[in-house]
Amino acid sequence: MTNAEIYQLLWRLKSKFVASSNTHCELFLDGSGSTHFATMNMNHLVLLRRGEVSPNYFLQCDRIIIDGAGVERLLRKKLNLSVDRWPGPDFFHECLLMARRKNIVVGVIGSSLDVVKGLVDSYGEFCVEHVQLPFRSSDDQFNVEEIAHEMRSKSVDSWFISLGAPKQERLHYRLIREGTDCSNVIPVGAAIDFLSETSGILRSPRWMSLLGVEWSWRLLFQFKKTGPRLCREVVLFLGLLFYRVDIYDLDN
Repeated sequence: MTNAEIYQLLWRLKSKFVASSNTHCELFLDGSGSTHFATMNMNHLVLLRRGEVSPNYFLQCDRIIIDGAGVERLLRKKLNLSVDRWPGPDFFHECLLMARRKNIVVGVIGSSLDVVKGLVDSYGEFCVEHVQLPFRSSDDQFNVEEIAHEMRSKSVDSWFISLGAPKQERLHYRLIREGTDCSNVIPVGAAIDFLSETSGILRSPRWMSLLGVEWSWRLLFQFKKTGPRLCREVVLFLGLLFYRVDIYDLDN
């Protein structure tokens, strides 16, 4: 996708961006319908640029949580949109607290059994169902029909996918596209690792999250894993930041 196409997509999605409110946690945990959430950060824009995630995925989702400071700044500065950034781990944390308080069973797709058990240890007595997937399977090797069947066989209305981008977004898109009707779903990536006692992965301090510089923490402690990705994100962010976009043209 070009810079112009990325801005056109963001403009089309403007009604789907949600504020950081517990109302959306309640909506996600509500079992009365099927609501698909997505998160969006600069890595997702890189994946869109490279064609590794389809723009139709975000268009098909019902709600989008702005997970990164870079995307938030572009939406505010370039498109004049009043949006709130809501880091994925914070949304996940609030959902787990609400699930525990209301005795709601939630589900995790992917991640490891140890990490899921650590999640239960972190949040006390509440129930988490788990659908484990082969660790190194590519997204096109997943049998979506079997995964959907296993999801439906459990008494769960809200599912969190933890496979890492773009694998989790591609699986989520296939669940939507193939009409599997699997209640509420959102990809949360490493959020589960940050909140689980057994993952061994530390989240950045709260002040870093508030300032939108969590990337520097991950760069410091996971340089080999995040360094190249962050470089791509910075290059794209600067390109989009200095790109001239006319909102009038986007409306037409």
